[in-house]
Amino acid sequence: MKSPAPHEAHFVRWAALAEGAIGVVAGVLAKWLKVPVGEGWRLDVASFATGLAATAPLLATMWLTLRWPLGPFRRLKALVDDSIVPLFRAGRLVDFAVISLLAGAGEELLFRGVVERGLAPLVGVWPACLLAAVLFGLCHALNAGYFMLATAIGLYLSWLERATGNLAVPMITHAIYDFAALVYLVRLRRPECNADIKLPPDPPQ
Repeated sequence: MKSPAPHEAHFVRWAALAEGAIGVVAGVLAKWLKVPVGEGWRLDVASFATGLAATAPLLATMWLTLRWPLGPFRRLKALVDDSIVPLFRAGRLVDFAVISLLAGAGEELLFRGVVERGLAPLVGVWPACLLAAVLFGLCHALNAGYFMLATAIGLYLSWLERATGNLAVPMITHAIYDFAALVYLVRLRRPECNADIKLPPDPPQ
């Protein structure tokens, strides 16, 4: 197997640091803005089981999007295979687990916790969920397909948080989904040739 390039190893470390920083920022904002992110918090066997089961629709959506990419999802598939997967090639399973745990905890604390719960008293519950999901999508908007998929996932995670009243559930779902996706895309799935798909050039440095 081809040895990973140094920049790939650096990217995995920076990805973990970035996800950890998101969690720290979210915690500081929650305290500063006095958002009740700990309200209804439960981390137990039932929460874990619910979070695990809730990954099934996400994993099915990922598989269908890669198996039959339509419209903007065709470019998303090319982006995943040609740009995203190679960056994680240097990662070990423990690296994937750390990144996924930090992303699940930090991003959900920020978007479903601080943003959604902070906006709900001002604009209403479901408008707050929609705004949090759109912001979540924008922060993952590497292209149009990625934005659409991430926004839909954000709405689903908001629904989970509201349905269970427990922020730990979307955190668990997010973390397990990210880990399973990384393992499947980087270790199990063989990227396809996307030579026929023209992606925009990188911006000048």
